[in-house]
Amino acid sequence: MRLITIILIIAALGISGVAGFLLLRYTKTQGPVKVVEHEVIPAERVLVAKVPLKVGLVLRQDQHFEWRQWPKDGLDPSYIVESSGKASQFVGAAVIREVVLGEPITSRKVIRPGERSMLSVLLTPGMRAATVPVNVQAGVAGFVSPGDRVDLILITGVDTIVPEAKPKGEIEERRRSRQFGEVILTDLRVLAIDQSLQNLGAGTKVGKTVTFEVTPKQAEILAVSRTIGELYLVLRSRIPPSTKPPDREFPFTSELEILQSLRTDINESYVTSLFGGFNKEEEVVTPSETSVPAPPVREVTITRGVATETLKIPVEGAQ
Repeated sequence: MRLITIILIIAALGISGVAGFLLLRYTKTQGPVKVVEHEVIPAERVLVAKVPLKVGLVLRQDQHFEWRQWPKDGLDPSYIVESSGKASQFVGAAVIREVVLGEPITSRKVIRPGERSMLSVLLTPGMRAATVPVNVQAGVAGFVSPGDRVDLILITGVDTIVPEAKPKGEIEERRRSRQFGEVILTDLRVLAIDQSLQNLGAGTKVGKTVTFEVTPKQAEILAVSRTIGELYLVLRSRIPPSTKPPDREFPFTSELEILQSLRTDINESYVTSLFGGFNKEEEVVTPSETSVPAPPVREVTITRGVATETLKIPVEGAQ
């Protein structure tokens, strides 16, 4: 081994020993480690927005609420703390001022069920709210809740004059009352049953009036329809249909279409006026026994060479 290598090794060992000695001496001169205790700030769990809340949104506890720690010194009197038990009052409330994520939910930001002007917040801009009496029990037995989509059927009676043929060519008019049903409005959003804006859920009840979200034109149709007859609700599925419904031959349903016994009791001209006539072949008119007989004829045969022709000549003066 070369001398220079030996010198370098000895120098390195010496430096390492000196460094270890100095480090040991430094640690002995240090005092005990001090643990710094941070001050615990009192806090309360406050009701805040779980997601951004837009104006007009109806609040649901599982989708829009959550509890978050909030310093007591920063609590506003309008904040809803968990210990107050007031969170249930905000279920079903409508947002009237936008709430950002994590912002406390207060009564200044929403309109709670039962408070005035809540219905106007739930309306889509440009739409109207129209309330009409309907036969909910006969339609879907009360299983309609705010937020559902429905069709409206109008049932009304119509008096008609039916001409009937009598012997000797006479025509007699008879007055009859017929019942008709027709879907007048489709896919309407239900806003309230009676005066309740809440989902009926397990405690469903049969309401006497229903409030719909409609366009101005649909509001006019509802106003006129309630004076004509009785309105029935038909509940629509929340799932769009996978296939197009079959085309209908007629836009309405008549008692004549339902009861076979009534079809034989009416004049064909009346059915034709309702359903546009029947697709049947034209009848061949044959002379009756009382028709005027054809006049007698006399056959005359004319021969020209090999050609023969027979002519029928009416006999004049024959009775």
